[in-house]
Amino acid sequence: MSSISILVIIMNKRIFIYSLVAIALLIVLEHIFEFTYIPKQVLRISLFLFIPMFYIYMIRKSNMKTEIKFEKPTFKEIKIALIVSLVLFVGTLGGYYVLDQLFGMFEASGVIKGAEQLGITRQNILVWGIYLSFVNSLIEEFFFRGVIFYTLEKKSYKLAITLSSLLWSIYHVVIFITIFQIGTVIFTLVGLFIIGVLLAFSNRFGKSFINSWIIHIIADIAIVLVVLYMYTLV
Repeated sequence: MSSISILVIIMNKRIFIYSLVAIALLIVLEHIFEFTYIPKQVLRISLFLFIPMFYIYMIRKSNMKTEIKFEKPTFKEIKIALIVSLVLFVGTLGGYYVLDQLFGMFEASGVIKGAEQLGITRQNILVWGIYLSFVNSLIEEFFFRGVIFYTLEKKSYKLAITLSSLLWSIYHVVIFITIFQIGTVIFTLVGLFIIGVLLAFSNRFGKSFINSWIIHIIADIAIVLVVLYMYTLV
């Protein structure tokens, strides 16, 4: 890492350290204390949304428009996000089919077992799917592509993309590490990092993280459909 990158991290160490602490806390409560689904979501919302907003408005005496460029987009600005969303939706469903059929990377019983460990059951899967697709995606985009990315972007655009994408991918892989085998975990880590980079880049065509949120919604809907399909196999 260059001296410039190290300097940027030092200059933005508060958001970087907070991000690591928040992610680590969620991981510990997930795997060691085994929090149930609702308490985990309350904590996630607090760490990823309420505390950063409190910091922006009460500590910095600022606003979201200034800190994370949160402005209403035009249709022209979200058009690229809609196109990418369609490609990602088809790619997610097609990728699952190919990887499962050719390499057997997604065993239905193992995925369902892991989902149940996270509090997802046949009875609440639709509610979970709606929450994941529209609420959880907003919280994650606000934190990773909003707070983390735009804070670091003020010093280095490349570092902002790299760190926000890396933290986002690690967070997801560790949370779901009990579901997949190690090969799938590594593949997922790399895949999520690439997706994170694309999500961050998509926001260059708008005024905020709305573009990446739209793409995130569609991708999560595809994931929910895959999980729903797996429930039909067991």
